[in-house]
Amino acid sequence: MSARQSQLWQRIGRTLRRRVGRFPTPALMLALIAVVVIEAGGLALYLGQARTAAANAIQIENSYPGDPTWDDFASVEQHDAISGYGSQISINRGESIDFFVTTTAPSLTIDIFRTGWYGGAGARKMASLGSFPGVRQPIPPPDPETGKIECKWAKTATLNVPATWTTGIYLAKLTASNGNKSFIFFVVRNDGGAEDLVYQASVTTYQAYNAWGGISLYTNNTNQSVYPHNLATKVSFDRPFDPSDSNGAGHYLYTEYYFVRWAEAQGYNLTYTTDIDTHTNVNPLTNHKGFLSVGHDEYWTKGMRDNVERAVGSGVNAAFFGANSAYWQIRLEPNAAGTPNRVQVCYKDQAVFDQAPGPDPLLNVDNSVVTTRWRDAPVNRPENGLLGVMYEDQVERDYAYVVQNAAHWVYAGTGFVNGSKVPGIVGYEYDKVWNNGATPAGLTVLSSSPVVGCCEGSGNSTANSAIYTAPSGARVFAAGTINWSLALDSYNGNALASAGLKRMTANLLNNFIGGGTTTPPTPTSTPVAPTPTNTPVLADRDQHPDPADEHARAAAADQHAGRFDPDQHAPPADTDEYAPPPTPTATPTSGAALVLYDNAFRNGFSDGSFSTIATNPCDTTTYTSPTCSYALTPGPYGALSFRHAGANTGPYARFEFTVRLNGQPITNYVAAFYGTPRQPTRGGGARPGPRRRDAAQWLGARLGAAERAQPRQCVGGRDRHRQQPIIAARQDQH
Repeated sequence: MSARQSQLWQRIGRTLRRRVGRFPTPALMLALIAVVVIEAGGLALYLGQARTAAANAIQIENSYPGDPTWDDFASVEQHDAISGYGSQISINRGESIDFFVTTTAPSLTIDIFRTGWYGGAGARKMASLGSFPGVRQPIPPPDPETGKIECKWAKTATLNVPATWTTGIYLAKLTASNGNKSFIFFVVRNDGGAEDLVYQASVTTYQAYNAWGGISLYTNNTNQSVYPHNLATKVSFDRPFDPSDSNGAGHYLYTEYYFVRWAEAQGYNLTYTTDIDTHTNVNPLTNHKGFLSVGHDEYWTKGMRDNVERAVGSGVNAAFFGANSAYWQIRLEPNAAGTPNRVQVCYKDQAVFDQAPGPDPLLNVDNSVVTTRWRDAPVNRPENGLLGVMYEDQVERDYAYVVQNAAHWVYAGTGFVNGSKVPGIVGYEYDKVWNNGATPAGLTVLSSSPVVGCCEGSGNSTANSAIYTAPSGARVFAAGTINWSLALDSYNGNALASAGLKRMTANLLNNFIGGGTTTPPTPTSTPVAPTPTNTPVLADRDQHPDPADEHARAAAADQHAGRFDPDQHAPPADTDEYAPPPTPTATPTSGAALVLYDNAFRNGFSDGSFSTIATNPCDTTTYTSPTCSYALTPGPYGALSFRHAGANTGPYARFEFTVRLNGQPITNYVAAFYGTPRQPTRGGGARPGPRRRDAAQWLGARLGAAERAQPRQCVGGRDRHRQQPIIAARQDQH
């Protein structure tokens, strides 16, 4: 939409409010729109197919002026500087929500914003709740059995949501008197509505990754004196989201917000819910024409899966504009006060192991809800049975989306032909077509994008988007990449916006709303394989040594990566592939901490949580001469990771260590750290992913004969090392 069209649209709203009051009738709105279309011509394109016969609530809402200052900050990472949570993650219009806030400042203010388009401003201030005394509320210790951190704070404020507010994704902006700021995320629903499309916010995934208080389903950053395990099995919505994640808004600003901006700019008739609401079906999916899952929607309950499958079976269309969707099964439980659906349960790989913190207590009691991967026993419901594709791996860099079956109606008007490429859209996790017997009949593959998987042993592979028509007539689309939304909007300087993928997304939604358009051609049910290459894309080419990444690339091309040598091939065969790091030009800032981790049991794959072995093992804070020795005896197949924490490390730094495994020295253990810690961005929109979490840089070592003599450990009934004789020490996103 052009600036002139945006100005005209806002003029419509101002004129209507002046003439007929705050909430004009659809008939009056439509009449004035018709006049402006005749006058302005170009506005007709903005109204487009997404418009219905009368202006919908989203169109009217976006006619109001926005407030571009809504995201004018970057939160500090201190968890109690200012953080908060709501009594519910979503509420219906006309209901109330309590806010619970901790801060180190004497006072704070709370302002309520609804996110959307608003002429490009991105959000509108809906209310100011006023000023409140600052209270530093306690960070609770973890539950010793599950790791759950559940706050039981004093209430700070209550918001009574007017019944006239438009459904949407809302942020309560907390501003401390000392200048610190953060958000509280919540959704306002319109239960009983019959909007065309229901947008599901992926809050259970936000919560899985949420490390506020030190523990998530991925990590345990406490001192482990209370809860000794590397990751929690339960996490609570009764705590804030980490201020490092979207300034306290969970993962919302990473990918989902881009889609919301675009969809509201187009005027689609949307209603908003969360995973929790899909689970309870409080706003029945069958009231709507299409269900939308966007971004990273990894954690699903059985209720979610059942309700979406029933909706598709009843003719409701579904689009998964993301990847890695419905990968882990979770359960929901009440909190200590009995409020339902406030605790998220997921035992992950431990679900089927008789070793603490597992197994899942419902193993062999009700296997249908055991919290393991959907595709694994005892659940055995592969994700592609619903989506058509399912997750394979992460990537170390973003790849181009490569078009296949360009004659399909989803590509109408895009200008794409077979082989057309859209740069940077495939990442940081991807899906593909699987030959596991669960793929729906008539699946049409819409893209075959060559990628190199980094972390699950996939190596050279292909990412796919796909679509199929269910027996009910419902269309089900899966984008196969988390980055899809980045093609739709340029928020926060995003440079990946694509006119072709915007049109493709509009084609899908318009088809969902209005029914079939062009008859699809005969589907190609198998992806087109990428052209083989003899030149592997090695991690050391971009100065990010990572043995898992190196091995994944080497396995496909029979090339090996020098010092980080997964198959023990010796130089000189490897020397032409290893690019030695340059001489450091900077050392870490004074105060930077070097932290040594051991992931002896988790082995760096899947959960990748690390327990702290020592902090500052060299007993120095400047590391101007960083050479030291440290003895370590990890588990039977151990791996190590080092990271910088705290101060900025500069462009890169280099450290060398002598490490002992079971008393035997390991040589050539070189830690090369490249890049700088993740810096907060405007709106907190930095994306998580490999080397994007906790300012971490990852390291592996050639462990030599001492390591090879150790027995191989299998996790989850399968070899988690994918035949790799070295384990990468990394914090995997699963």
